[in-house]
Amino acid sequence: KKQTQRGRAAAASACHRCRNQKIKCVQDTERHGEFNGPCEPCRKLFRRNSKKIEHWFPCLFFRIKLNALVIYRAGNLGLTQRFDHTKMVNLPAVDPQKVFTIQITQGLCAAPMELEVHYFLPAMHDKLDREFVVDGVRRVHRLPPVCLRDVKKTSKVFVDYVRANAFEAIREVVKHEKTDDIIRDTFAAVLKHFNTLEVGFPQYPCGSKERELLKNTVRHWFAIKHGFGSASICGEETLNIPPISDYAPMNGLLSIPRMVIAQFDSIRHLTMHANLQSDVLGPFETLLLGQANGQWFTVFLVTFLFLQLVSDASSDRLRYVRENSRGQALETRYGKLGDPNTKFVEDLHYSAAVLLAHWDYYKRCDLVNVEGKGIDKLEPYQLDLIKSIASRLKQKADSIPNTPLNGCWEHGLAWMSRMFAPKTAKGAIWSPPPLFTQEKPSLGL
Repeated sequence: KKQTQRGRAAAASACHRCRNQKIKCVQDTERHGEFNGPCEPCRKLFRRNSKKIEHWFPCLFFRIKLNALVIYRAGNLGLTQRFDHTKMVNLPAVDPQKVFTIQITQGLCAAPMELEVHYFLPAMHDKLDREFVVDGVRRVHRLPPVCLRDVKKTSKVFVDYVRANAFEAIREVVKHEKTDDIIRDTFAAVLKHFNTLEVGFPQYPCGSKERELLKNTVRHWFAIKHGFGSASICGEETLNIPPISDYAPMNGLLSIPRMVIAQFDSIRHLTMHANLQSDVLGPFETLLLGQANGQWFTVFLVTFLFLQLVSDASSDRLRYVRENSRGQALETRYGKLGDPNTKFVEDLHYSAAVLLAHWDYYKRCDLVNVEGKGIDKLEPYQLDLIKSIASRLKQKADSIPNTPLNGCWEHGLAWMSRMFAPKTAKGAIWSPPPLFTQEKPSLGL
C-alpha cells in the first residue's frame, strides 16, 4: 500500500514546504480542501516540538508554481480576426505617402509615447468604433481605420518607453494627492531601496541580483498597467477624431483607433509579458528559496507590487463589465461564465493566493507585532515603514472591505493587508482570502 502511495506521489507535485526544503514529498490519499495536505514529512514535522524549526507552516499544494503565476491578461480583446495577441502584424496602407505621427498617454507618467500610423482598408470583422453604455443605452463613438505603420519598429519604441519611464510612473504614484498613504510610502520605499541595492554594499550580498529583480518588476508592473483603463491621444495630431463627450471616464479625451489598440496588445505580450517568467518570476522564486540575509525587504516590495496589480486588474475588469452590462444581471462579478476574461480573473486570484502562501512561509516573523527573525536585519527606515504599515492597517481595518460583495477584491489595500496577517499557528489549516471562482458564480454579486 505504501509503495502504491509513493508511486502516486512521484507523479504529483510536491507540497510547498517539501519543495522548499528539497525533500521527498509523500502524499496522503486525502487532503483537507483544495490547498491543504498534509503529506507524510509535514505530518512528522507537526509532531515535533523544536525551537530550531522556523517554519510552522501548513502542508500546502498548488496547481501552479510560483514562476507560472497569472498576473496579466493575454489577448481576448476581440477587435479583429486578422491576428491574436501572439502575432505582430502590419496592415497595408491605403496611401503609403500619408504617415501621421501621434502621441498617446495612459496617464501613468508625464511623458507621452510617439507613434507613426497610417490609414488601412478595414476588413469585415475589424471593429473600428468605440462602443460603451451610458445609463443602459449603447453609444457608438466613430473612429477612423488607422493602424500602426510598423509594428516591429513600434515594439522597440514601447520597450524603450518602458525602460525610460517605469520608475517615473512609480514617482507619479508617490506624488499623486489621491494615493493612499500606505501605497504612497511603500512606492517611495521602492525608489529608495532600488538606489541602495548597489554592488558592494555589505548588507546586501545579493544586491546586484535584487536590484535587477526590482528593476524588472517595476518595468513589468508599468507594462501591465498599460492594459488597464483607456489610453488617449494627447499630441497636436488628432487624426480629426472628436473628443468623447458622453462617457464620464473619458470626457474630453481623444480615443485611440481600435486597430492600434489591437496591435499594441500583441506588442505588449510579445515584448514584455512573454518575458515575465524569465525576467521576474524565475529570479523571484530563486530569491524566495535563498538563504542570504538582507533580501527580505526586496521580497516584501516585489510581493507588494504584484498584489497591487491584482487589485488593479480586478477593479479594471469589474469596471468594464458593469459599464457594458446594459442594465442586465451579471452571470458572475467579472463577466459571463466561460468568457476568457472571466477565467483570467479566476486565475489571477488563485495566483494571488499562491503568492500570499509563499510570502507567509518566507517572512519568518510576526508582522502584527512586528517582531521575529525575518526583519531583524532591516535598515532603520525599512523597519519604520513595516511598523508604520502594521499600525495604519489596524487603524484602517474598518474601512478595508473584507467580503467580495463589499469590494475586497478591487480595494487597493485588501490584498496587501493579507501580507500582515498573523503567522499561521502550528497545526492550523491555512486558508486563502476569498477567491473569485466560476464554480461559485454568485460570489460577489
